[in-house]
Amino acid sequence: MQHTYKIHFVCRGNTYRSRLAEAFVRELRNPHVHASSSGIEASNYNLYPLDYVPRPTGAIRKRFHLDEYFSPERTSTSNELLEAADLIVFMSPDIASDA
Repeated sequence: MQHTYKIHFVCRGNTYRSRLAEAFVRELRNPHVHASSSGIEASNYNLYPLDYVPRPTGAIRKRFHLDEYFSPERTSTSNELLEAADLIVFMSPDIASDA
């Protein structure tokens, strides 16, 4: 049995970069790769609904037909998410030092 590799993308708010990266990996439809994403400050974005998508993100999502692969809401980074991942991709260097 082949291992399923878990890739987790982490950015600041989980509204743009990490959710797009997650969607692009999901779009590959590789049964041995599971992608997820979160934001280290996602809970600070409470003035937006959980399913909020900024315009640039929505435009990219539509252009590349990623709707079915896009996570329905932002997620806050947790120790459990990080510990469950085989590979963690920090979307910028400052995120890694803050996580």
